[in-house]
Amino acid sequence: ARMSLSLHGMCCVVWTLITINYFVVSLGPVLVSERIIPALHDPAAAMIGECFMDLIAKCLYMTLIVEAHQAAFDEARRANRRLAELRETMSAVWENSSDTIAISVRKISGNVTSMVSPSFFRSALASGGKE
Repeated sequence: ARMSLSLHGMCCVVWTLITINYFVVSLGPVLVSERIIPALHDPAAAMIGECFMDLIAKCLYMTLIVEAHQAAFDEARRANRRLAELRETMSAVWENSSDTIAISVRKISGNVTSMVSPSFFRSALASGGKE
């Protein structure tokens, strides 16, 4: 979403500059004397302005494209996205499983940590209330 917003803003800026360039090149010779700004009366002024705007637009767009490419193909970001997706999936399985899941992990210190899924407590509470 952030890249899309950046691209939208960049398009607005570039098209505004192209419009300003068009009016300066078109109305400049009419409104400004040749003695003040002789470059506006040059027949090549329109082409030079268009080429300059094209160059600026391509540089700005390329900056956004490179930024989007780095965001999409950065290995650390991709790994973090995959881990987040895996965490969400495993959380859904953990919370909604009808079977009891138990996980035990031995730490480097030698301590053992165990976790039991919430379904164990639901079934234990359900059977405890019936007896």
